[in-house]
Amino acid sequence: ADKRQHFAERVRVVQQLQDFYGKLVYTDGTTVKDHLSEETYEKMKEYLTKYNAYNPMLESYVAGFWANQVESISILSTGDLDTEGVDSKFISMANEDGKKVVNIETVDIQSQLFLGGSDELFDYKIADILNKTEDSEAYTKEFAEFYDNWASGDIDKLDEEDDEDDVPEDLKDDYEEYMDAILYDRNDGMAAKAEEYIKNGDNN
Repeated sequence: ADKRQHFAERVRVVQQLQDFYGKLVYTDGTTVKDHLSEETYEKMKEYLTKYNAYNPMLESYVAGFWANQVESISILSTGDLDTEGVDSKFISMANEDGKKVVNIETVDIQSQLFLGGSDELFDYKIADILNKTEDSEAYTKEFAEFYDNWASGDIDKLDEEDDEDDVPEDLKDDYEEYMDAILYDRNDGMAAKAEEYIKNGDNN
């Protein structure tokens, strides 16, 4: 029975991953090159190729996916960053107490990280990250400060580091909608789910 349950769980996880990544591809015959400026696309391709992270098979993935790839590579390339933040600490505490860690978000909600912004906003985000990485020392310092605040759960300082003021005026509405989709709305949903668990006395 345990083996069947374990197998069924693995199948469920694989299906969720397929569903998730299936939402991140263009279905109209276009590729990411059609959704970004030529300059941003070429700089992005060159940057990812430099770190062996470019794969032409992924060209059909949405601009938001590529923005996330660029940001992830830029973070990893800085080195010496402690990624053990509040998320990892809570998971470790749960494991130590023998508590089950459950996912309270749907695939649709999580995919908003890649789909919640316009092409123009993701073009700006990619170009902005690539421009910042040209000064590796300053970029590393900036991310180190951000990660220190994230790892310590310092919400006030994280709010101070919000780069909304740097966003071009014509993209501010897009940026606010994107932040609502990937952060504020998600936080409200998580808080509501946590409240539901507490009311039901389900803290195991």
